[in-house]
Amino acid sequence: PSDFCSGPGFLQISAFCVFLLSMAGNIPQMMRGLLITLFANVHEYDGDHHVLTHNIATRIIVFVFGAVLEYITWVCVLVAGVYWILSAADVVNIIRSTVSIIFVTHIDEMIYEAITPLPIQKGLTDTKYFLRHRLLWCGVRVDDED
Repeated sequence: PSDFCSGPGFLQISAFCVFLLSMAGNIPQMMRGLLITLFANVHEYDGDHHVLTHNIATRIIVFVFGAVLEYITWVCVLVAGVYWILSAADVVNIIRSTVSIIFVTHIDEMIYEAITPLPIQKGLTDTKYFLRHRLLWCGVRVDDED
């Protein structure tokens, strides 16, 4: 389109960088989700260890419908956001586009924090996962047993 990159270049590049930094913050969480879904074999909560006995088929189904769909959505939002920012024609639209896209990408976290009871939030943050393979680690504790 003719309006692509027609706004103030420095502002568009700045907005693009802010948007990329915001989107990049989701990558570690997505990697943890991938590792937990496919490779976690034990989780610890309140000092108790619970063995996860899900077979590989169940793990793959959860991975496909949970993690893969999240990755696809993330890429689509990234592409659409970059296009939207770079196609904004003036300063107001560039700023509005960037802020609105960042808001949309973080709305799920805001809803989670607003409606999830504090004991459940605490339980989720206190749960530790142990991975089967020592070489895989992304902010998840790795089981010492080989």
